[in-house]
Amino acid sequence: MRVYRVENNEGNGPYDPDTKLGYRICRSHGHLRELRPTLPESGLFLPGKHQFCGCESLKQLKSWFKGWWKQLRKAGFSISVYEVPEEFVDIGSEQLLFIKSKAILIKKA
Repeated sequence: MRVYRVENNEGNGPYDPDTKLGYRICRSHGHLRELRPTLPESGLFLPGKHQFCGCESLKQLKSWFKGWWKQLRKAGFSISVYEVPEEFVDIGSEQLLFIKSKAILIKKA
């Protein structure tokens, strides 16, 4: 299946603890808690390490980061599209988890 993810050239997402932008985005989601649950609250789980967040569609990804695209681009983030076998994906209502080591990068925009 296709997975859409925001990440930098090193493969890190904007919520990486080292980015101030990620902290600001995360805090902005605080008022949307019922729409944007944390991973434990959402029930998403995959065994093992190297679990990464993404979305099922470009539309869902753009909605998740609505209002942040200019800042994300300026900070060096872009959209990556992966092909991932379904058994390495756990799909939630607003986002998904996938095992990146089982994914193939097919496009970076």
